[in-house]
Amino acid sequence: MKTEEYIYGSRYHLMKLIKSDELKSLLESIPGVIIIEGNGVPSKSSPSEKTLERFLKDRELYSAEFDSWWIEHRGKRPTWDYICEAELDGKRGLIFLEAKGHRRECGSGKKADPKKDTANYEVKLENHKSIEKCITEEITAFGGEYTGQYQIANRIAYAGFT
Repeated sequence: MKTEEYIYGSRYHLMKLIKSDELKSLLESIPGVIIIEGNGVPSKSSPSEKTLERFLKDRELYSAEFDSWWIEHRGKRPTWDYICEAELDGKRGLIFLEAKGHRRECGSGKKADPKKDTANYEVKLENHKSIEKCITEEITAFGGEYTGQYQIANRIAYAGFT
């Protein structure tokens, strides 16, 4: 049974766009963008999100740098609502979409909370500090400044590293 959040959330609307080909049309309305057919994740036939690593490994584009760059201890990496290959001004590239269903998803709160998870707090805190360091480095390289908007900044930084 589908919950109301799923029916009306960002995932529902993204899948609706994918199934109607409106997402492809929308992306290709951007000058210089041509979507490479049949490689978007999720797709019409598979609504699953994937991590960037899985997407790159499936296409033999993965670099081991991801294993040592993002976090100190193995943990969950950012998932994307949509990833696809495209030609961007004649060059092969990737498009990442991160849909947000509500404002709380764009918050700046820390991931580690000692009250909720005392056993793994130190590991999570180390990972969080490592992620914030990577975010700061990547955002600075873009000429920006990290202001604590963790959810969106971590995906910008992670995508920028590719």
